[in-house]
Amino acid sequence: MQYIGEVIAFLLLCCACLSDIKYFIIPNRLSVMPYVVGVLLYLLELDFIGLAKASIAAVIIFIVLFLLYLTKGLGAGDVKFLTGLSFLLDYNRIWSILIYSFLIAGLIAIVVYVIKFILRRMSKLASVNVLPLIKFNTLSTASILNLHQIPFMIAVLPAFILDFYVEVLL
Repeated sequence: MQYIGEVIAFLLLCCACLSDIKYFIIPNRLSVMPYVVGVLLYLLELDFIGLAKASIAAVIIFIVLFLLYLTKGLGAGDVKFLTGLSFLLDYNRIWSILIYSFLIAGLIAIVVYVIKFILRRMSKLASVNVLPLIKFNTLSTASILNLHQIPFMIAVLPAFILDFYVEVLL
């Protein structure tokens, strides 16, 4: 089940990442999928002890992430989705992925801050607003300057890949 869970988690993470980048939301239909698929996998294998461990892990992860949600550090969709991943991945892997995610999110925040600083300086030096001239695929430069938060799933997906590399391939 481990590799089936890994593949399903990766595919769901890709969908969540795309949705989070484009809409800043992870739909409930997508958030519930890790729970449903994970529980079904445990039931198909008749692994009730594993299901109990995953449920306990989910409760602990939910409490930690919910506290971050209360401080506006994460969105509700992030909390629900990441909690659901505990049914697809090993307990230790979830914690590793969360730690890597926060580190990567911090790096992304620093990069966004530097870009905002440089673009503001360019606008002031040129006495022209350069922001409408530069566009990215879904996030325009103007939206980067107005970002107070980043879509957290853009940090979770690379964290998952990094953790897979470290835990499985090394």
